[in-house]
Amino acid sequence: MKRILISLVLIFSLLSTAYTGSALAQEAAAETDLRTPLECYTAKDLACLTSLKAPNPFAGDEKTKQQNAAYYYEGLLIFEQGGDKNSAKKSLMIAIAFGNDELKEKAELTLKEWYEKGSVELDSTECGQINSQKCLYDLADNKNDANAQAVIGASLIESDPKSAVVYLQKAANQGHKSSHCVLLTGVRDGTLDTGQTYHDAVDQMMQDCRLAPVFKRFSADYHKKYLKKAEHKAYAHSESGRAYFQHDYISADLAARAALESCNSTVKKEELPCKVIKIDNKWVKDPTPAAFPTGRMGGEALITYKARESFAGKYAQDSNTNKVFVHSDSGAWSWKTSSKDSLAELTKKALSQCQSQRINMKGKYQCRVIDYVGE
Repeated sequence: MKRILISLVLIFSLLSTAYTGSALAQEAAAETDLRTPLECYTAKDLACLTSLKAPNPFAGDEKTKQQNAAYYYEGLLIFEQGGDKNSAKKSLMIAIAFGNDELKEKAELTLKEWYEKGSVELDSTECGQINSQKCLYDLADNKNDANAQAVIGASLIESDPKSAVVYLQKAANQGHKSSHCVLLTGVRDGTLDTGQTYHDAVDQMMQDCRLAPVFKRFSADYHKKYLKKAEHKAYAHSESGRAYFQHDYISADLAARAALESCNSTVKKEELPCKVIKIDNKWVKDPTPAAFPTGRMGGEALITYKARESFAGKYAQDSNTNKVFVHSDSGAWSWKTSSKDSLAELTKKALSQCQSQRINMKGKYQCRVIDYVGE
């Protein structure tokens, strides 16, 4: 019985000690919770600062922003106590990115001071976070940092395009793909001069810059069909998604006019108009093609190779009594021949067939007789 009593006393004593320790720990934690990050920093208490940090520093609410002051003071304390400087830098970066305005300013100034004294190294992203041009130019000019060169180049496009090209080209030469695409985009838009032609820039963009499409809602599959067609040809495109090409014209300018008007005939009122973006195999920047010629007769009126070939070949060689060749100024054509049907009947059939062709832009261009034989 005596042994049992002694055991009970020991157990009670241990429980009492554990409870007392737990209570003291809770009191200490409560005391820490009541302290501010500045008080923890003044007391050089790193554990205190760690306990005050927000569970999720990225939350973005005002309370979290206030709690993120613990990151700033943690970074200061780690640095002052000779700890890992990268850890100190990371803590300040969190304060800059997710603290309130006052905290951001303090952390930026502190990191700039550390950097300028050579105490820490910063990459281009970190230079940007502390708004230090000196840091960026140091990386770009003295360390040949491609990311820094890209950031500087992009920032100079409007204010100093010549210098922008220099920095972007340095970055691109090191394989910085986005700089390469920014340069090409600048040439396409006419804001940068790299010595490249518009065609070469667009051609490279088509191959290298898939994440930044050259033309909005461009159909690569439809364009592949265009590539197989014979010259002269042209491709028109609307950023609303419409596209149309025409081919087999006797001049590039006529092909461009035909493609542009064909494309615009499909555009709805609320959609963007079409622009000619390619003539033959060359990318072009929104040219204004001449109007179709009007009033011509005979073979001179025909503006496609196939029409001229048919007119000079089968039509001319046909020996029937009556025959008629009709044409519209936009390039549609047809002809009919017969020894039985009257010329009037043949003309009616030829005009109907010619007018039904889509190249007439829904009736904008009317077919007319350009040659006939018979009565």
